[in-house]
Amino acid sequence: MSTPPNTAAAFSLPGPPNLARTLRTRPPGGAVPGLRYRPAAPADPEKAEEIDRRLEAWARQLDLFPAQWTGDFTQFQFGRAVVLQHPGAADLERLTVAGKLLLAENIVDNCYCEEDEGRGGAHRGLGGRLIMAQSALDPLHGTPELEEEWRHGVQADGPLHSYHWALKDYAALATPSQTDRFVQDIARLHLGDLSPTDRVFDAGCGRGGGSVVAHLRYGCHADGATISAKQADFANGQARKRGIDDKVRYHHRNMLDTGFTPGAYAASWNNESTMYVELDLLFAEHARLLRRGGRYVTITGCYNDAYGRASREVSLINAHYICDIHPRSEYFRAMARNRLVPVHVEDLTEAALPYWELRREADHLVTGIEDTFLTAYRNGSFQYLLIAAERV
Repeated sequence: MSTPPNTAAAFSLPGPPNLARTLRTRPPGGAVPGLRYRPAAPADPEKAEEIDRRLEAWARQLDLFPAQWTGDFTQFQFGRAVVLQHPGAADLERLTVAGKLLLAENIVDNCYCEEDEGRGGAHRGLGGRLIMAQSALDPLHGTPELEEEWRHGVQADGPLHSYHWALKDYAALATPSQTDRFVQDIARLHLGDLSPTDRVFDAGCGRGGGSVVAHLRYGCHADGATISAKQADFANGQARKRGIDDKVRYHHRNMLDTGFTPGAYAASWNNESTMYVELDLLFAEHARLLRRGGRYVTITGCYNDAYGRASREVSLINAHYICDIHPRSEYFRAMARNRLVPVHVEDLTEAALPYWELRREADHLVTGIEDTFLTAYRNGSFQYLLIAAERV
């Protein structure tokens, strides 16, 4: 009897190559099989040195960081990084602008985000700082007085200063569409992702500023709802003046029962309006409007029920604004009951203190409630929170 042939050695199943086996047998280094491979061009040391020299001069001219950081600058190797990223670029001007954008992003990262760098960054309050960083690229839209305050603030802070001037230099070389695309890409990095085809819902929109900002930043459609016909008329008039009324519309409707199309919205929010309604009714409407995976965000004051019942200060705030401030825990319970899963919670209480301290000194703004807010924030009975949740 003859021995049957060993067919296993001659036959293999169809499909992609076994990369793990290939990697085990090939010598270290070189290309990964199956992937396009292009050898990295080494950085031109003279070009990298010149970019570093220009960037350091630019940073010193704008006073972007304190003198004690001088020894660190050469270790960052921005010039080498830029030359490696753009090996075919012979134009030093464009490489320098790319380096300015990289330097600005690193300053924002070090001073706003990275806690272990020891240069002011912290995880607490990060969301608010990144919104401020984005405003240096995407200017504040408001009254002339507020816009002037914004311009002054941008020039007073190193990270914002660097973003502001780096973008100006980039815009001088890029086309308007390239500049817009860059601002939108950085906005997605800082704030999340929306596209011009998406629709957002501004619940309790007031005079409509949030919808305008969302549209100008992302190009998206926006619907605002307010129970004030006067506010809706004013907001629609402002949209017409800006030429954006084809995408930004305001409706005289109840935000608890809008009648808008279910599942049509990529994002929705409330800005200091949740204390005027029942949370279950509100979150049920947001869950109805949001598509699966859509994002809901609220910024709100709530009382800290870890301390028990609402404090005297919270009761005074309720009486002053004719509202009913909810306990912190009720936000999370009501979200859970309405298919909204928190993905980010940020305590903005400390960041809110300067506003009330300054407002107390402003004769045209003071209403007598300022000390109550400051006391409630400082004794821990009242908190100012940002809650972001995902519709499931």
